Amino acid sequence: MEARFTKLFQRAQSGGLIAPELDPKTLARRYQSNLLGLRVSAERGDVDANAIAGEIASGLARLAPA
Repeated sequence: MEARFTKLFQRAQSGGLIAPELDPKTLARRYQSNLLGLRVSAERGDVDANAIAGEIASGLARLAPA
């Protein structure tokens, strides 16, 4: 899965959607980790998984070049 995310981040970077100084492989690893964490959190009753998903989305939005 990480390899697929890496390719997607590379394509986004080539399209100017992600800052050129960011490493797509590192981003993919972090994104995969975030998704796994979200999955575990969603199974718990005391965690707001929607809030966590929003934080992940906000983090992705900040990858855009300035």
